[in-house]
Amino acid sequence: MHGRSLLAIPAALTLAAAPVFAGQPADIRQPPGAPARATTRPENRPPMPIIDVEFAGGTVRDFVRAVQKAAVESAAKTPVNVMIPAEAADIALSAVSLRRISAETALQTLEYAFVSMGPHRVLIRNMTNEGDEGLTFAIQYQFVQQGVSMPQAPPACPIVSEAHSLRELLEVPEGLPLKDPALRMAPETVLGALKLASEMEAAESRAAPVQLMFHPDSQLLIARGTPEQQRLVLGALRQLRETIDQRRMRHAEALMREQQHRLTTVELEAQIREAEAKLKRARAELAPVAPEAQRMRQFFDDGIHSKTDPERAQAAAEAAEADVQAAESNLMMMVRNRDILAA
Repeated sequence: MHGRSLLAIPAALTLAAAPVFAGQPADIRQPPGAPARATTRPENRPPMPIIDVEFAGGTVRDFVRAVQKAAVESAAKTPVNVMIPAEAADIALSAVSLRRISAETALQTLEYAFVSMGPHRVLIRNMTNEGDEGLTFAIQYQFVQQGVSMPQAPPACPIVSEAHSLRELLEVPEGLPLKDPALRMAPETVLGALKLASEMEAAESRAAPVQLMFHPDSQLLIARGTPEQQRLVLGALRQLRETIDQRRMRHAEALMREQQHRLTTVELEAQIREAEAKLKRARAELAPVAPEAQRMRQFFDDGIHSKTDPERAQAAAEAAEADVQAAESNLMMMVRNRDILAA
């Protein structure tokens, strides 16, 4: 399957820094009384920047500077202060590409950068206090001798990838107008809604937004993130499907009403033609009957026929005239119905 990768992270990461502090190597373990890493951001702390980092390689100091620059240029524009031990500032790191992650997550990648790269170990501490207008982090560094075990970093929330078919959203179902844009969603609309929901959730949880990749040929959406973020994606897709289903249902109902209207109009026109034919036939039958009734009456007056013959002729004439009147009334009613239907 061909597609564009939204996140590419090499096996080894690299960083750059802010101020550099000389001193003895820090104990990598949590010091007594040190503040625990926050899991939620209080309302009176500065917003966490969501950033992209394209780092071509360099030192820890270089990477930190790249993170600081991206944070200032982000939508949050929150400055990031980073304290780096002098012995860690010039450690070399490989290239790294990060997409739509928080500044804190970008710095925390250092904790995993050296796991299989020799003796270097680091931990990132968020030192930001309430009321600060900028973010402050401290990098703790320790040189580990060969064979000396180190305390393991706390397990990170698992990151999983899931695929979701967008075909139901992007294609118009059979029986509906294929070119009607209201009956389908553009890929940009779907991805935009998911991105907005992801960024709002990331701002609350201080986590990196879910990574999204769309493959046009298969119409598959690949979402990569935590289980909670995957539930967010599923919920957003469910809402989008309900929205488009409602649009399609309303359009189908309107289309059915329009088809029923056309069918009723066609049937009514056929009935009007039939009523016109009946009226024409009734008038044709009346035309000879009226003079015949007059002639039979004259014969009776002259004594040629009995009274029965003119009475029969008169009855036939009256019946023919009644047929004409009934046909005229029926035609008039149908024409009125057609006018009401067309209004």
